[in-house]
Amino acid sequence: MADRENNELPGSREERLAGLYDTESSADDLSSEYTLFTRIRDVTDRYSFCDTIAVGGMKTISRVHDCKADRYVAMATLHETAPEEWFEPFLREACLTARLEHPNIISIYNIGINDAGRPFFTMELKVGDSLAGILKKLNEGDAVHRDRYPLEVLLDIFVKVCDAVAYAHSQGVLHLDLKPGNIQVAPFGEVKVCDWGLGCIVDEEGIGEDPLRMHPDLLNSVTAFGKIRGTPGFMAPEQIKGLSRPTDQADVYALGAILFSLLAHVAPFSGSSEQIMSMTLKGTTGAIPHSAPKSLVAAVHKAMALEPEQRYRGVEELCSDIRNYLLGFPTSAEGAGFGRMLMLLYKRNRRICRTIAIGLVLVMAITAWFMVALREREQRERTAKEHAENSFRLYRAEKERAEERQRDHATELLDSSLAASDMLPYVAHRDERAYLEMLYQLNLAIELNPKDTYIRSEKGYILFIQQCFNESSGLLQYAQKYVPLEAVAAKYAAGKVDDELLKPDELAELFRSVKHGSQAFRRTLIEKMAAYDLRRRPDLSDRSIVVEAVLESFNPAWTNRIYEFDAEQRSLTIGGAGLENLKSGDRGTSHQSLLRWLNLHTLELRDTDFSKLGTLRDLPLARLDIRNAESIAGLGALKSFDLLAEVVVAPGQFRESQIKNVPGYITVIELPLAE
Repeated sequence: MADRENNELPGSREERLAGLYDTESSADDLSSEYTLFTRIRDVTDRYSFCDTIAVGGMKTISRVHDCKADRYVAMATLHETAPEEWFEPFLREACLTARLEHPNIISIYNIGINDAGRPFFTMELKVGDSLAGILKKLNEGDAVHRDRYPLEVLLDIFVKVCDAVAYAHSQGVLHLDLKPGNIQVAPFGEVKVCDWGLGCIVDEEGIGEDPLRMHPDLLNSVTAFGKIRGTPGFMAPEQIKGLSRPTDQADVYALGAILFSLLAHVAPFSGSSEQIMSMTLKGTTGAIPHSAPKSLVAAVHKAMALEPEQRYRGVEELCSDIRNYLLGFPTSAEGAGFGRMLMLLYKRNRRICRTIAIGLVLVMAITAWFMVALREREQRERTAKEHAENSFRLYRAEKERAEERQRDHATELLDSSLAASDMLPYVAHRDERAYLEMLYQLNLAIELNPKDTYIRSEKGYILFIQQCFNESSGLLQYAQKYVPLEAVAAKYAAGKVDDELLKPDELAELFRSVKHGSQAFRRTLIEKMAAYDLRRRPDLSDRSIVVEAVLESFNPAWTNRIYEFDAEQRSLTIGGAGLENLKSGDRGTSHQSLLRWLNLHTLELRDTDFSKLGTLRDLPLARLDIRNAESIAGLGALKSFDLLAEVVVAPGQFRESQIKNVPGYITVIELPLAE
């Protein structure tokens, strides 16, 4: 790498770009003209220095030109006087940020060592202002910024920051230095969370990353307990005390402090660093303007509670409260009463409320008119009778319209519930409340249209999926396609209560007993029941029993069965004639892998007719053994396996050209056929 002003290339940049689209150039032209290949090949110094953007206590940020990619990027380098002891934390920041791939987290392009033996990394070139700069302008009363950044826009920025931090937490990464100065806002609304130099990885199960790709101890090697790490004013009290390992709650506190700044346009604390840390430990913040919405003030107080257990349980919960405010719903932090909820309901539904009020006025007017007509009956009996008959006809017409609206509403509720029942079992993040909401809609539809037996049958079907056999009994009979399920429900209702799950062997036997209906109906029912059951069954050994029964249902011709699952190693060996489908594909099914519930690390295919290698791409596999899978003709599908590290094949099983096309991050191992 060299810091020279320009990398000498023939022609202007516009001419080089135009050359990329010259589709009519002949082979002779390409051999004589300066081509893209030649330009990239001849680059000796990839990065050319343009100007310095910022200088910090540890590193310098410069704008450089990437001569190979022909774009401007930001380059971070250590100060020339920085000792080698700074190399590790500097590279650690780059590796930690590169680990995170999110639209609201700054992207790392390259990490390397320059010709002088000093580390550097390049990242996307930030444009726009920092959130700290925006708040400073707002505090100064800048009219342009006040028009451009009203509270709703600031909250939208905050939601994007929360999304980025929540994603980082899902990957086991804590930022630990969140503040307005580390949030970049571009002119068109792009938001980037920057400066992950103080972040650390929380070593806990379930993060979802392959542990071989980035070991937490490596990235946390420079983190020490008992040291204050962060920015005073945005650090949680437990960070200042430094007595325990940081948790998600530290970032929740910092987000609460940022939300305070959005409402007040100033930081929550002021004074020297020692004074700010003392106020933080006491929970003594500055005053939020009285004009700030009470819902958001309550959210700030909850997020900045002194004790971590009194704060939001996670960033998602804080973000959900802010979204509720933006949509006109009360936040969980404010503890809204009936009057507050009624006022918010009116604000969300102004048009409907006004329409209802007008309707009531009209009804009252008609009633008053009808009473006047009755009082005049003696004087104008015939006229009064005609008026009464007209009023009666109006009443009947209105009643019929009301009944029609009720039936239409019931139909809408049923359609909504059916749509939810098609996809809800396959959505992993939905919980029991979603099912309760769906059943509530069906109950409301039954109340609105009690004569519609189809609604009752769909309620019974959903309860059957949830293994609530006692409740579903008596409801399935209303639809011919569900009648055979009545006997199945009666068989298993006697041995369990509706709140309990069947034993794995019992559920597998239930799947085998479902014989009626079309193939698509059976497979859809079995996959939905398995999806609902296996998200509530943590033991992998129990899961494997249910998964084997699901595979039987999708592969009825499966013989010479091989099914060996090791829960501890998360390893599965599977095979046998007739085993073709490892992914659902019928109408109404999820079109996902049937092995997804086992969280497999290793998969071995033996003596099977399975050939669709691409259907396994969504599994978190690190090792795939296909030595005995003769039906697999090529390895092209491996390009879509993001987490796969090793694939085992037999010598001569594939051509050398096929093996060369395997992505470089996947190691192809040739071993003799397994016995």
